Amino acid sequence: SGTILYEPDGSGAMSIVDGQQRMTTVTLMLAALRNHLRSHPEHAREGLDAETVDSTYLTVANAEDAGEAAGADVIGQLRPKLALSRLDEASMAKAVAGASPDGIPSHNISHNLAYFQSLMDQDGFDSALFWRGLQNLNVVMAQMGPEDDAQAVFESLNSKGLKLNIGDMVRNYLLASESHDEQARLYVEYWTVIEGVFDPDPGSLKLDTMIKA
Repeated sequence: SGTILYEPDGSGAMSIVDGQQRMTTVTLMLAALRNHLRSHPEHAREGLDAETVDSTYLTVANAEDAGEAAGADVIGQLRPKLALSRLDEASMAKAVAGASPDGIPSHNISHNLAYFQSLMDQDGFDSALFWRGLQNLNVVMAQMGPEDDAQAVFESLNSKGLKLNIGDMVRNYLLASESHDEQARLYVEYWTVIEGVFDPDPGSLKLDTMIKA
């Protein structure tokens, strides 16, 4: 269970302000389940098969220019429902397209996808029971209004959760006063470049050290 804080981006999609990790984790679980059902079609049930999981929860019809940014993989006429930041966008697209973990550049995405797949490959895995568990997830969807202070709401929601790293706080502070479009531009053109200098950087340890230096 948890909260997804989002704001419309003007194109019919949602820009997630808080809840990216929850969305990424569930998406990787679904990708692993889809892969498992493809490899073990005998585990499919009515309403639960690889193509249903793929078309309902992982992919969406591709817009005319979708997938061009950051080399994101386009899956025929489909694209991933969840698009991550520039550094991880192509890796998530590969995971949704069905790539093996070894073929995914992002260590975090490949490692977690491999972990979920390893659990599902164990003897006794019950796909129907796992599916019922996913359906019992409770999510609160909270939409930001045009006058809302995204940074203030974000910090309030995270005050009792995982402590933000220094990089997160600096980035959010610098972008908080900008419009959604300007935040997206600054993030892509500047912040992802800064993050990329330290990649791989689990937990943002290298970036945090640089900021404190």
